[in-house]
Amino acid sequence: MPTFDELALQGNCPVIHTQRRDEATLIATRIPLDDVRLERWGWILTLSHKDGRTDQDDLETLRDNAGRRYPKIYLPTDMKNYIEKWACTEWEEGYHTNGHQAVLARGITSPSVDIVREDVLLQIFSELQERQTQQLGLLKDKVTEVVEVQSLLNSRGHENVQ
Repeated sequence: MPTFDELALQGNCPVIHTQRRDEATLIATRIPLDDVRLERWGWILTLSHKDGRTDQDDLETLRDNAGRRYPKIYLPTDMKNYIEKWACTEWEEGYHTNGHQAVLARGITSPSVDIVREDVLLQIFSELQERQTQQLGLLKDKVTEVVEVQSLLNSRGHENVQ
């Protein structure tokens, strides 16, 4: 079976899964960290337990000031550490639910399975929107700083002429 690196870096394989040593199914969904064309990826992890439990035990979640929870985006080094911790050595393409493959390679879906929950997508979009807002704020601050410096230099240049 392929390793995480072999599957995760393929452009046509956005969702992969494996079984942890505690027999929970780990699903890794690839998302872009920046512009998709830059080929920089992170992963959002979800767990599926065979006994039907819905807890996400050791998966990290982030909270904002309003108490909303967001899934952590695992970077390549985070994934390496997680894989080593849980001995996730053999990976397969697609989703995996309750011991039955729900989505096969190339996006062939099982009609009776709700694959992606709306709340997870909303969390992802919210996190990406928050990240963009932060980056826009930093850019705005930098532009303001440059304009202020330029204005100060221009005013000093006029003082020296007089």
